[in-house]
Amino acid sequence: MRAQQKSLLRVGVAPKGEWPALQENLGDKKPAETIAFFHDEEKVGEEGILESFQKNGPTGVSGAVPENSSGHFSEKFSEECSDEFCQQPADEYSEDFPQNLQNLPVIIGAGLAGVVAALSLDCPCLLVMGNRPLYASSSVLAQGGIAAVVSSADTVESHVQDTLKAGAGLGEEAAVRSILAEGASAIAFLEQQGVAFSKKPNGEYDLHLEAAHSAARILHIQGDGTGASLMQVLLERVRQSSHIRLLPSMRLNALIEEGGTIKGVMVDDGIKGRPIFTSTVILAGGGAGALYHHTTNPSSIDGQVMACAILAGAVFSNMEFIQFHPTALDLSALSLTADQKSAFPDGRLPLISEAVRGAGGLLVDETGHRFTDELAPRDQVSRAVWAHHQKGHKVYMDARKLKKGSVKSLFPMITATCLKAGLHAEQQLIPIVPAAHYTMGGIQTDLNARTSLKGLWAVGECAVTGLHGANRLASNSLLEAVIMGRRAAQDVVFALKAQQLPPPLLQGPKLSSDSTPDLAKSQRKGVDQSKRSGSVLKEQPLRCEGSWQGSFSLPHALKETSFGKANRQAEKGEEVRAIMSRYGGIIRHEEGLKAALRALAPLARHSKQALIGCLIIYSALQRKQNCGAHFRADAAFLPSMLPAQSYRLDKVWPEIETLVGVGAEAIKGSLEKE
Repeated sequence: MRAQQKSLLRVGVAPKGEWPALQENLGDKKPAETIAFFHDEEKVGEEGILESFQKNGPTGVSGAVPENSSGHFSEKFSEECSDEFCQQPADEYSEDFPQNLQNLPVIIGAGLAGVVAALSLDCPCLLVMGNRPLYASSSVLAQGGIAAVVSSADTVESHVQDTLKAGAGLGEEAAVRSILAEGASAIAFLEQQGVAFSKKPNGEYDLHLEAAHSAARILHIQGDGTGASLMQVLLERVRQSSHIRLLPSMRLNALIEEGGTIKGVMVDDGIKGRPIFTSTVILAGGGAGALYHHTTNPSSIDGQVMACAILAGAVFSNMEFIQFHPTALDLSALSLTADQKSAFPDGRLPLISEAVRGAGGLLVDETGHRFTDELAPRDQVSRAVWAHHQKGHKVYMDARKLKKGSVKSLFPMITATCLKAGLHAEQQLIPIVPAAHYTMGGIQTDLNARTSLKGLWAVGECAVTGLHGANRLASNSLLEAVIMGRRAAQDVVFALKAQQLPPPLLQGPKLSSDSTPDLAKSQRKGVDQSKRSGSVLKEQPLRCEGSWQGSFSLPHALKETSFGKANRQAEKGEEVRAIMSRYGGIIRHEEGLKAALRALAPLARHSKQALIGCLIIYSALQRKQNCGAHFRADAAFLPSMLPAQSYRLDKVWPEIETLVGVGAEAIKGSLEKE
């Protein structure tokens, strides 16, 4: 589908405390600072979007999604519909690139947490959508559903206890209770946006049971299509909302930070880096599952956003806890034709949802033998499947004994995925393998999503709230994304109204055509007053990544990375995946972890992915006992559980250098030679 040609209205930045003024500026005279586009051909009820904005302020469109809203999306959430919405070249926005947003929020990531945060704000904001189409986000891929207590037969206390048990003693009880208590209100919020959860003929929710839940509490949409259906509705709401400007084809490359305070972000389209100055940033860029060969995550979920925050000095924790889903479709076990291989282009393994086991699916080997409890917590099932593979067995999901026709009706997406691979799920065994699925560790936040850096919030999989502990309970992640996305938006609004945020840099440095920005300096100390000039910052190739606090060796080396080394970066990414898969996977041991650290540390001077790999391995070395998703073959017996550990990079990296025997001068010298 070709996007309609629409004229645009632009909104200028307003003085503090006032709404931005609309400027009918459709010609060459564009305001120096812009924050949003509005499509003047679109209608909201009986009035145009311009009239609605003037009357109500930038609060978005209220009410449910119109019944005919699917005009912008195809019936299925497909590549075709996403192309029109989000795959626009960055150059289309080059003249109106939002360089200076003052305090207006920038949201990094357009999965569920980021989209909910954007929809929940009552001020203009910029939603940076990443360099992949929206349909490829982890949220869209969610199959099982969203866990919440909405039945009189269930209790919040039961949900709390299930979550704490799955978290293996490292979940923070106050956080668990606080978040899960809002389950019903999160569902109500989604329904207000137009989400329609599946219900029984009597009008009650059709609730599913999943592993480690003591009650059926999983709400779903169209069987196993929850993520796709949910995001389809919310993305249409984003498209309708006048206060949200979309910035496609851009990825976060660095945070601009000074003295523990956020001053802006650096984004790139793979070729050029551009700064956006603001003192309000919400990170919602996902976890790090793509650091492993076997993963259910899109390739963009590689720890990039977490690394940017960590390099800026944000406190991080629980990095050793990577959840491996026990049942991903093992494509390597199938003899796929060229056409079938083309249906799985990005290396991501399709998920065979927990809900299949909840409905009666069994895990068997090639002899038909059941070897584990299918409804045990994910970490236990994953280790059992992995160990059975190591013994030379093949492992399968057996859904053949489910009621005839129920697999197709309950799990239409899984059925369709299997058919693409030449399998009939109701008639044949489905080969499965554990795959990296969810990152429990990341940027540490409080229960309002605030990080240790002023002006920086984090939500979704990149954040650690204390809900998941050492192992995430199935279907709790979507619930957390909704609740923390809303809380972040509310807290941002509160901070803005209370004027708790300092102003960002008023103007960026003026760059000549042959200059390169010294982000390493500007991110630590802000931009030199002597370099401030006009409001237009020329586009330049970005050559430096990251920001940090303290003077230690890693950042000096990271400065060298440039987009001109894309092939080398790809090679490093493959090397990181090989190292992480071999040594940092489901079962670990000290010798392998140290070998991984020695291999990753030199790569980390050029690669954010290698840096995150280093931190996962380092954290796994520190935790010498088994706990949740972290399992060591050489685990020590300790009388009590080690508490969750919080770190900062300027404290951790010298220890890593000591462990691997790589000194600051060695890294710096290697960099200078390149």
